[in-house]
Amino acid sequence: MAFYPIQIPPTPGFGFTGGPEFQTNVQNIASGREKRNADWSICRHKYTAPFQNIPEAAYRSIKAVFLVMRGKTHTFLHRDWGDFTAVNEPFGTGDGTTTVFQLSKASSVPGFPAATYTRVVTKPNVSAPLDTPLVIKAAGSVVSPSVSELDGSVAFVSAPAPGAALTWSGEFFVQVRFDIDYLPYSLDDRNAGGYVTNGSVDLIEVLDE
Repeated sequence: MAFYPIQIPPTPGFGFTGGPEFQTNVQNIASGREKRNADWSICRHKYTAPFQNIPEAAYRSIKAVFLVMRGKTHTFLHRDWGDFTAVNEPFGTGDGTTTVFQLSKASSVPGFPAATYTRVVTKPNVSAPLDTPLVIKAAGSVVSPSVSELDGSVAFVSAPAPGAALTWSGEFFVQVRFDIDYLPYSLDDRNAGGYVTNGSVDLIEVLDE
């Protein structure tokens, strides 16, 4: 298995679906109550990305990624259109000793600060456009540590000062694989440039790989 830092080319078409998924074992007991056991403490994201009325060349680009990935075998990058940015997102606090930190993004409900979910960000977009650059701050000042696009680690030359709040802003990807080993498509119309193609791909997030 291998990871390839490539993406499926963006294709036109509404109907993109996706989101987080947990796995919970629910047992009904004789009293009518239930017992719930969380099989997963971390969610996995799943997506279905349609391609609609695209030219043959665009379909061949999607097919090329599918073939190189050998279906479900290898992993690549995908943009989660519902959540791909961070704005002044906390990811650590300096202690004067630690030099390496992990990018993350937290979700919380207003009024319940103790109820949070932290998503580890392992694929930051270090080559984002100039209007959404990756920015790291320590105690409110912009700094320039080394940010890994492979695992989302942030390495400082010198440890941030004790109590220094570390934040980041920018874009990130999700590491995914195809959740299909068969890529069907249909030829539904023809225009001056040739046939137009329709279909969809199913993707699933891959963690800790």
